[in-house]
Formats: sequence, structure tokens, C-alpha cells
Amino acid sequence: MKTFSDFIKESVVDIPRANLDPTVFEFPDNDGEPFLRHPIKRQILRDMDDFIDIVPIKRFYIVGSILTKFYGENSDIDVNIDIYKDDVDDLMQAKLIEIIRRLNGKLAANTTHPINYYIVLGDVNESDFDGMYDVQTDKWIKIPENVETNISEYLHNFNKIIAKVDLTIAQINRDIIDYDTLSQFDDKEIRDIHTILSHKLYEISDKVETLVDIKNTINRQRKKAFKRPMTPDEIQKYKDKNHLPENIIEKLLQKYYYWDFIKKLEKIITGKESLTSDDIEDIKAISKDNCVQTFESFVQQKEVNQVINELRNFKIKKVDWKSPDSHNKSFLQKFNRSTNRKSLMQVPNVHRVDRRMLMSSNLGSAKKVIDIAKKSPSGIWRVTPQQVNWIANKYHFIPPNTKKNLKHLGNTGIIVWRKAKNVYYVVKDGVHY
Repeated sequence: MKTFSDFIKESVVDIPRANLDPTVFEFPDNDGEPFLRHPIKRQILRDMDDFIDIVPIKRFYIVGSILTKFYGENSDIDVNIDIYKDDVDDLMQAKLIEIIRRLNGKLAANTTHPINYYIVLGDVNESDFDGMYDVQTDKWIKIPENVETNISEYLHNFNKIIAKVDLTIAQINRDIIDYDTLSQFDDKEIRDIHTILSHKLYEISDKVETLVDIKNTINRQRKKAFKRPMTPDEIQKYKDKNHLPENIIEKLLQKYYYWDFIKKLEKIITGKESLTSDDIEDIKAISKDNCVQTFESFVQQKEVNQVINELRNFKIKKVDWKSPDSHNKSFLQKFNRSTNRKSLMQVPNVHRVDRRMLMSSNLGSAKKVIDIAKKSPSGIWRVTPQQVNWIANKYHFIPPNTKKNLKHLGNTGIIVWRKAKNVYYVVKDGVHY
């Protein structure tokens, strides 16, 4: 199986495109420099009129990965607006912020790229940017070099950050499951249930704040790295500031949807002393939208896809249990003991699980996983060995083992997969067998 390090090296972070994005730039026939498509230029010029009405502007230009061959399908078109610092007072600043909030995020004409505007006060150091493109004159201020990023150099620090983020997200998900379970009771059934629920809401809020703090810390470190001059060793190793670890780590978080996920969580808790049940539903909706995939899911995804592809071609061989040639007949005879198996669970005693253990509230989440899988068109969910035992007991089968690592839940299209010792997944690929 490929590790995440192998997987990420194959991603677009490290693979240059053949050219700049043709939906953003046009390419002259005479081998001249590419220039911005006219519909996008008109859109930016139209937006600039709003800024010019407020304050004089020195120049405005595009920066960022959209000027390089390392762009993604949803890469931003970042437009910096240089303004004389002395021309901006508090009132103007408030008006500029209002304009930016109104304009930022709108897609550039006929593209999948949002346009975002940034106010720059004071002098600009061109070494801070891979490339710079003057929108008004259609001239390249700085043409980017094709410097490839060796992601392996950043993975150690990134792994440490992501491990904490994934752990915190998993804790939030478990707390939400507990909250949903507790919400079904009242004071007559559980004493001080309202206090318990309030404490659980506090725990969820505290963990969300932990994620927001991680995001804000990374962002501060990135800004600090761009403000300070690079050391000679950094210049030799990273070439420019865009390849500093502080910048690459934030870009990777953005690429794999962690950044967007945490920003949405931040929006939910901002300005609130405590969360409510409606906030919990909003958090669940964000998770359901799949705006974040854990590091582990990326590691597993290729192998999961391989398993699913095998399952699509998998045919269950029909067995005539009454036939003397059936090798399974001896298996049935071994455990029948002359009892009526139709009236009993079809799992041998040796494999049965203590029902008292299965009644714990923690294992009730296994039922929730199956319910979610039934409603979802496809997906993969990590489950514990105890949860697998609960599912096996519920659906009357022997848990997956070394000899048979896949178990079908009837014709639901849901499969319990034993990947390794104590590592289990519930897989749904949308195909009924």
C-alpha cells in the first residue's frame, strides 16, 4: 500500500501543467507572452471602479499560483491593490473592507476560479511573489520560474500538524454522537441531563476553538515568514518565499479542504458564548458535505478504490447446501447440534458477543454508521473492533478475519472490510450485490 508521502507526490501540488490555465489566459500565435482574457480583465476593471471611488490607487496586479503552471481547478485569481498608506484613514479602511467582502469569491468570467482582492499598503517586495501580472497594461511585471516543490521536505512538520487536526476532528465527531444519544433522554431518565448536555456542548466548542487556533497560528507564521528577509540558506534551498515551509503547509491544508472546513466551523462559533442544538446540526451538515477528508482517508483511498473495483466484479457462488458434494455441509453439521437453526442466530457460540457489552452507549455509534451508510450513495467509515462485533451480532455473521476479510450486509451494498489486525472499515460503493 502506498503511504501518504507517496500519494501526495503524485498530486497536482508537485506536477506542473503543460501551460497556464487556458480559461484565464490567451496565447498569441507569434510566441509572445500570454495575456489575460478580455472578459476577466473587464470584470476586474469594473470592480476596480468601486475602489477608485474611495481612494487613489497606485497599481493593481495579479499574483499567486494562477500565474504558474501549478494552478488547480479552483485556484484563486489574487489581485493586489497598491495604495499609498497616508491616503487611508479609518473611514476609508472600513469602506474598502466592505467592498472586498462584497466582491471577493465571485468566479472570474467563464472559469472555476474565484477572484479575491487584497489591499497592500506601503512598498512591495517583488521577491515575495512567484509572478506578477499588471492587469491594466497586460504586461508581466515578473515572469514566474518553473520551480518544482519537493513535498517530501515538508511532510514531517505537516504530519505533526495534521495528526493533531485529525484527532481533534475525530473527537468532535464522537462528542456529537454522544450529544445526539444524550439528547434522547429527559430529567426523568437521567438526572441533570441538561447540565450534561451543556457540558458536552462546551467540549465541542472547545475542540472547535482548538482547530481555529491551529489555523490562525499557521496563518500568522506564514505572514511573518513573508515579512522577514530570507536567509542565504533559505534562498539556496527554497529559491523564493512561496516555497518556504510556512507557505507550503498552509497551501496543503487548503488543498485538502482542512482550511475551508475549519473556516466554516469558525463562522459557527464566532460571537457565541455557547453552542446550541442548531449549531450542532450545522456542524454535522458541514461534515456531511465532505468539505474535509482526513489524512488517513487519503492514505486509504487508492486501496479502497481497488477493493471496490474488485467487489464490482465479485460474484457470490450459489451453494446447494443439501448436496453431499458441498464442502460447506460439514461446517453446518459441526454447529447444528440437531437444533433448529432457523429459530436461532446463525452465528456459532464461539463467535457470539456478550450482549451486555453490546448495550454500551459507545457502541451505539455502530448503528449510526450503518444508518448513515444506508442513506449515502457511497463512502468509507472507520469502525472499531467492538463496533464490528456489534454489526456482526446485528446482522448475524462471523466478523471478518484473516481468511475472509470482506463481509456483505445482505444486498445493501454495504461491506465490512478487515484491512489489518484491529483495523476495520465500513465501505459503501452504491452497488447492490
